[in-house]
Amino acid sequence: MKRLESLSAVEREILYLTVMDAAAPAAKIAKKVGCKPHAVQAALAKFQARDIISRRVMINVFRLGYSLHSIYISLSVEGQRFREEIAQHLASYPATSVVLELSGEYDFFVSLVVRDALELARFNYELSELFSGAVLKKDVAVAVSNTEFGEKVLLPGDGLYSECTYSADQEKHDVDFVDRRILHCISNETFSSSAQVARVLEIPPSTVEYRLRKLRERGIICADLNELRGSEVGLCNYMLLVGMKGFPSETHADFRAFLRKNPAVSSLSFEVGYWDYRLGVSVQAETEVAALVCDMRQNFDTRIASVQTLPLFYAHKVRDYPFPPSEIE
Repeated sequence: MKRLESLSAVEREILYLTVMDAAAPAAKIAKKVGCKPHAVQAALAKFQARDIISRRVMINVFRLGYSLHSIYISLSVEGQRFREEIAQHLASYPATSVVLELSGEYDFFVSLVVRDALELARFNYELSELFSGAVLKKDVAVAVSNTEFGEKVLLPGDGLYSECTYSADQEKHDVDFVDRRILHCISNETFSSSAQVARVLEIPPSTVEYRLRKLRERGIICADLNELRGSEVGLCNYMLLVGMKGFPSETHADFRAFLRKNPAVSSLSFEVGYWDYRLGVSVQAETEVAALVCDMRQNFDTRIASVQTLPLFYAHKVRDYPFPPSEIE
């Protein structure tokens, strides 16, 4: 299964729905798609057997008192020799939640989860100390909100859109050590169920269920998603970086609504810093990326200052709550 055309229309809708709601029962998905539950179960078994999807629990670290910094790293010519070592360092760093390897102006994108500017400085210092001269430049932005739309390219027409958003609002919650152990456990891509968490952490299943329910009620757990390995179904992934003229608040609602409707846009992050927007894009051909950029410029030409298109090579790390137990004890 390497091309999107190899999936039936029903399988494509099932895939989209399970990406956006990994915990949805087969009967619920079947009702939305208009098929039998056994067809959903067969499709999900196929996706899992071929390693097309992997579990991701979306965690709002803002509500735990953290901030998210987006760091865009360009390597020098000399630094390209250390590309693999730098990738390993970034992925193993305790406070990185996302590490993506790119092509173009930037070689890496990093999402750093920190409590204060000192932690950001420490990250930069360690990177400079370990790879002196390898890093050409680092551009930094502070994340304001993140939205997942899912791979809308899977869908026929304009139907079945869904989304999940979390933002840097004022509401903060204190969590104890047990909650943090649970968050660390469910942020691992091997997470499958609350029963598994109970076994791994050696605590009663009823305690895990209660804690998970409270974490969801407080908005700390935002959604149960599946990460889609787009290459397994013939999709290509890109990151688009958009800089706006002035402060983009005046056109934010219109720009967001435009991106939500575009079938190529799978995620959207609003940032303050070097870039204003970071878009995740899933397409079947590069020409679709060019068409998206053209549409953006036609609709928002007076507001857009610059657009960078970066092919995504590899995701080294995606963990919304990255801290290992040793960091939270």
